[in-house]
Amino acid sequence: MVRNFPRSTMPTTLKVWSFHKSISREAKEDLLRHFGALSVRHVGRRGKDEALLASFKSDGDCRYALGKLHQQEVLGVRLKAVFQDSAPPLPAQEPHRCQENVEPDEGAQEEKMQQKLKEFEVSLCSIASSLGINHPIPPNLRYVYPPPSASVIANIAGAHEVPK
Repeated sequence: MVRNFPRSTMPTTLKVWSFHKSISREAKEDLLRHFGALSVRHVGRRGKDEALLASFKSDGDCRYALGKLHQQEVLGVRLKAVFQDSAPPLPAQEPHRCQENVEPDEGAQEEKMQQKLKEFEVSLCSIASSLGINHPIPPNLRYVYPPPSASVIANIAGAHEVPK
């Protein structure tokens, strides 16, 4: 269901859920902050029912993050993100600091998880990471279609014909 909000009341908070169970709370927060979240709050129970509310500076930042996060696959699980229009404003928080006293076995696993998240962020924001072009897509880049002509419309119509 698509919700149309009046321009002046566009939400600046996203609800994001359906993370892989092995992703730590800190890694989830870091991912949302990477996309511009000013503050992140965990809601629901830990584990499968847990969701995050991320507050953004503007509705444009919120829409950008929604476009990048919704239906993106992270560790084999598709994220879900929606506007949270009825959430109370979240207080600004300091960026999360990773814990220093992690056991060596967990530390290696956490480091591997952080590396996978970093690779995901690069592939998510890059033009063509599979070709080694890892710089971000310019936000003002838009494809402009040529004006329709009779031959273009004929080609489109011909492409949708059902063979007999």
